[in-house]
Amino acid sequence: MKKSLGLILCILFLVPQIALASAVADVVIVGGGPAGLAAAVEAASAGNHVILLEKMPVLGGALLYTGGTVSGAGTRIQEAQGIEDSPKLHFLDSIVEGDFKVDPELLMLYCNLAGPTIEWLIDELGVEITEAVFAPEHTLYSVPRTYKPAMINGKAAVLHGLLEKITELDNLDIQLSTEAIKLVQDDLTGRVVGVLAVNEEGRLVDFYGQKGVILATGGFANNPAMLQKHAEGAENWFMIAAPGATGDGHRMAREVGASLVNMEYIPTYNYGFERANGQASMVYVRSELFGGLYINQDGKRFVNELATQKEREKALRDQPNSIMFEVFDEEIRLANNRPNINALCESGEIVSANTVEELALKVGMNPSVFAETIRTYNQYVDNGVDKDFGKQPLSVKLDTPPFYAAKLRPLGLLTLGGVKIDLETRVVSTEGSVIPGLFAAGELLGAVHGTHISSGNGITAPLAFGRFAAQMVSKNDSFVVADSDIESIELVLADGTFTGKAPGYNGDICLEVTVKQGKISGIKVLSHNDTPQVAESALKTMSSRVIEANGLNVDTVSGATLTSKGFLNAIKDAFAQ
Repeated sequence: MKKSLGLILCILFLVPQIALASAVADVVIVGGGPAGLAAAVEAASAGNHVILLEKMPVLGGALLYTGGTVSGAGTRIQEAQGIEDSPKLHFLDSIVEGDFKVDPELLMLYCNLAGPTIEWLIDELGVEITEAVFAPEHTLYSVPRTYKPAMINGKAAVLHGLLEKITELDNLDIQLSTEAIKLVQDDLTGRVVGVLAVNEEGRLVDFYGQKGVILATGGFANNPAMLQKHAEGAENWFMIAAPGATGDGHRMAREVGASLVNMEYIPTYNYGFERANGQASMVYVRSELFGGLYINQDGKRFVNELATQKEREKALRDQPNSIMFEVFDEEIRLANNRPNINALCESGEIVSANTVEELALKVGMNPSVFAETIRTYNQYVDNGVDKDFGKQPLSVKLDTPPFYAAKLRPLGLLTLGGVKIDLETRVVSTEGSVIPGLFAAGELLGAVHGTHISSGNGITAPLAFGRFAAQMVSKNDSFVVADSDIESIELVLADGTFTGKAPGYNGDICLEVTVKQGKISGIKVLSHNDTPQVAESALKTMSSRVIEANGLNVDTVSGATLTSKGFLNAIKDAFAQ
């Protein structure tokens, strides 16, 4: 097995506790968000022993920060409403929204999986879904295809259903606060056979998946360096995403040769509002629906305020520092009449003034330029023609004080670039071949959605691909992890004396290990329950072998196998406490 990173990390830790633990399952899943949880439920329900690793102290990932809107075509919910829909129509809407920058076969696979995933949520997870609707916060589908299950105790209903389901699965082992840092490959074949992780206690642990490893680590929206590498101007955006979305899976997959695609596609919305406490939040001002204007820092309009979301998004990104002010007057505020917007206006977090010049001064715009912009626009309304951007309808002037300005930036919720997979969710290398043993699902994937994502696909796709990846890995041939594989660990040790205990023949073996200058200098057996005539010679031989090798990759003593293995495991315990 490849252990080089583990050795480096051992050196960097510079502490006596060197973790040498390991665990073996049929399937190892990295990430406890929608994709990872769906994969865990599916794989464990099929009878596999599953280990799920989540680096955060709680499960949920992106589902902790969303209402859990989902989408899918051809469901019984739509049928009951008399809505004619199909995976093909879902595909057509989604590929247009993604500007055709997708792997069409992969998108079609998802659209075929999406409807059954909605049915699975209802039938298997008990999620209450009553109607298909349009989602006006996104580009509208051609038919109602979006489902908005009610929150349950402050949680998305989808997350609630997943968390309830996993409590029923005795063959699912969940490791929280356990961060995967490297994929483990078989030296001979290159097959991914496990994951090296740091657990809650700071120990290095190898988790082996005999059928395979599923990466479901989410996106990289909370990795500023990665964002700025792939998206120009990202330093000016607000990102609201799961704290664990730091591109770990992208990095680990790339290290084993995976191809990364569409990394530059990071959709944003014009709803990034900075609160008085400095925290970014999503605020739908939506005054443009009632006549409000989009104004840049120079005091000028820069886009048709009723253009598509994608057009408005791109226009904002291109403005100085990616900043805009959504400007409206009292008449528009009353027409909009959103309670949260009214509250922000009342608190002053949305700035107000009795004249447009005063408003400009308060928000840092040139007063004369801004005033001229408003005068020109009001003339356009009088004449019925927007000569700058062609906005229609054009019926509301901004002339009723007070005037308001909400300062907004691009707001990102997720990333759409990631690892390339085939139609069986197997990760594909930069050379175009499948990386054996490695599967992927969720926001980690690239080329599913293109430049933008359609309503509900951000949650449904991870659920669908998580389930499908579990089905695929369950069919995979097992790679038998032998004891010799697990115990072939070179030790890089800090000086000190450590005690350990492990089961041997007829009872525990307790011992003390002394390390000097990074080398094992002595091993003292404190107690054992083996036959003295057999054990004394075997333990002396094993001590000599371990000290000479300065590691555990040594042969056991013939005729004393249980004692020899207990001895080695006691040493591992000494460095793992």
